[in-house]
Amino acid sequence: MSENRNIVKNTFFLFLTNFLSMFSGFIITILIARNSLPIDYGNFTFAQSYANLLLIVADFGLSTLIVVDIARNKDKLNEYLPHVYGFKLFLSILFLVSNCIIINFMHYDKNVVYLVYLTGAAYMFNSLFAFYCNVFRGLEMMQYETYLNILLQSLLIILCLVALYMFKNIMYVAIAYLLARLAAVIASIIIFKKKNITSAFTIELDKWNRLFRRAMPFGFHQLFSFIYFQIDALLISQFKGNESVGYYQSATRLIIALMIVTDTIMGVMMPVMSRYHDSKDKLKSMYDKCLKLMWIVSVFFAAETFLNSKQIIRILYKTKYDNAIPILMILSFVVVLRFVGNVPAILLTSVDKQKVRFYIVVIGSIINVSFNLLLIPKYDYIGAAYASLITNFILCVIHFYVVYKMDYKSIGINILKLIMFAAVIVVSDIAIKNYILSNIFIKGMIVLVIACIACFALKIFSREELVNTYNEVKRK
Repeated sequence: MSENRNIVKNTFFLFLTNFLSMFSGFIITILIARNSLPIDYGNFTFAQSYANLLLIVADFGLSTLIVVDIARNKDKLNEYLPHVYGFKLFLSILFLVSNCIIINFMHYDKNVVYLVYLTGAAYMFNSLFAFYCNVFRGLEMMQYETYLNILLQSLLIILCLVALYMFKNIMYVAIAYLLARLAAVIASIIIFKKKNITSAFTIELDKWNRLFRRAMPFGFHQLFSFIYFQIDALLISQFKGNESVGYYQSATRLIIALMIVTDTIMGVMMPVMSRYHDSKDKLKSMYDKCLKLMWIVSVFFAAETFLNSKQIIRILYKTKYDNAIPILMILSFVVVLRFVGNVPAILLTSVDKQKVRFYIVVIGSIINVSFNLLLIPKYDYIGAAYASLITNFILCVIHFYVVYKMDYKSIGINILKLIMFAAVIVVSDIAIKNYILSNIFIKGMIVLVIACIACFALKIFSREELVNTYNEVKRK
């Protein structure tokens, strides 16, 4: 019973940590974009993407390996940590030096270069902070990671507000990120000392070499995931400049924020699907229910985002980001592909087909880079949006094809009912906006209620289906 309580506690704290990080990140993004010109916001997000790429190369899976190793050998923690910590410090310093050197060969304006210096230093401290958090994860003490993240996110919001409203300069925002992450590292060291966890480090080249070899599979996965999800910002910067990056990232971050919904739903459903990996009939049933749910949720969010793109951009970013409106309209279709495509992807994990998922990510990276190189030079950020849409469509098809070959042949929903459901949302939204009220928040709530009624009227979900699914999720 105590083990079950520990699992529930750690799951709660991990979910809270992820939610707080994503939510505060969304708030900070809006604050920075609203109070900056697109070129300044583009410079800032470019510096983040650039630093993130180099950081993945420098870390190369070590962070993930730490969690696994510590979880398996808690009793040897203080023997294990010094050489890991030494390797982590070495990689962090190597990252910072490389970050500063390489940017000087890329012919960017000096303000961008200085921004990259500051962002690189902030990411170095963030990498060290992640090291401490990974130790807590390995020890199954997730509450400390949550406490530290509350501190970090609170400081970030406060310091960013000061930087934006007092100094009104994007460079001071980068300094705010640096100071907040430095404070988080210091707080982590203090907790380590109170818990009698060593903060010493050693230089042991043989052990470093073994660590690097063992971390490589995780590192390749992280690298290709970055290329799949974030390389477009760097390519836009190279071909069209950072003002275009600002427009593109302002729309992209809104789509990423919506991913909280699918991550939360699938985070709940994945343990249930994993529990049924030996029972194909039960797994098929749960797979169908997840697909049906994701179709309905994604179509609602995609339709509302597409129909209200102009209002969303102007409310969050003001009229200076109007160029982001067509980007958001295109990316709204990505919501459906990402939500629905996530279900067969999670199914592959549930039946221990992680290697297949990795190969699909590699394919996605190649497709994404190819289409971005083809479309960005000619169509700028609109080309990047279409590249993202095409890539996600192809990967969604691949995921469904792979699980189809594994005898999971359902698409989860009746297509005619789905079309009728989408039509109800579109007609309701347009009618309410044109004849009743234009307030996007109240209108969205009314459309949501209508969508729920439509689900039952069209018999997409039955009461018995909902009750059975709830009982499966609740069951230990």
